[in-house]
Amino acid sequence: MRRIDPDTRDAIGEPTMKIAHRTPIKAKPSEALLWKNLLGSCDGGQRSGWWTTSCDAAQGSTALTVDPTVNASCARLRYERRGSRKGLFITSDDPKLQEDVEKTLGLNSGDLPELRELAWKAFCDRQRKAAPNQYGRSARAEFFQAWMKQWSVQLPEMLGVIEAKL
Repeated sequence: MRRIDPDTRDAIGEPTMKIAHRTPIKAKPSEALLWKNLLGSCDGGQRSGWWTTSCDAAQGSTALTVDPTVNASCARLRYERRGSRKGLFITSDDPKLQEDVEKTLGLNSGDLPELRELAWKAFCDRQRKAAPNQYGRSARAEFFQAWMKQWSVQLPEMLGVIEAKL
């Protein structure tokens, strides 16, 4: 859920945006350049210390069940807290999607769950400061509409967490 910007470079000049394949090239070489199979992916912060690997590298030659370009596929994902571990973890009741998230892409590894929770808390803090006497989901949803107008060019990182929690 990092910002994907094709013009951004890391400290050594490499692009931070990667092209991932929903169905890996090794599995179906004929789909290597089909638009519906290409996904923009961040580099995982490999050189900046965010994550230990990118989604594309973690996926390897495994085809994904989840299709981030299809709302119905993403709607089967949700966030949860897990015991004493800090953070918001992506999960699903669908075992294949759960495997995509946990094993294939490693989306609950490293500091990702904690970064998601920090993004949610920061949004809630902004809402409370902007409207200190308004509480609950409806107040956050109303604030969200106004807050989104300030993001005319680039959307905030971890936006999906905020949208899902509303």
